[in-house]
Amino acid sequence: MKHNPSLRITLDVILFLLVIMGWWFAAIPIALIGAWVFPRYAEIVIAGFLYDILFGFGAVSGRGLLGYAFVIGGAILLAAIAYLKIVVKNNS
Repeated sequence: MKHNPSLRITLDVILFLLVIMGWWFAAIPIALIGAWVFPRYAEIVIAGFLYDILFGFGAVSGRGLLGYAFVIGGAILLAAIAYLKIVVKNNS
């Protein structure tokens, strides 16, 4: 299945704008759609890292592993979507 690169770029721009504005609740569905439609959609992890940096999380804040909550959450979501794609593909 061939994917349109302009759709991926559009999703990336929307995801970037939502993260910059701090609307993580709206960015998660966009990131999940991107992870489902496109292979190796690492933008979800990058968005989590960007959100952590922009809004005071991360190692600088001294919160330890909790400071990277959105990066870890993004990686978990990416892995879960990849696993679900394999399960759905094998069952259809």
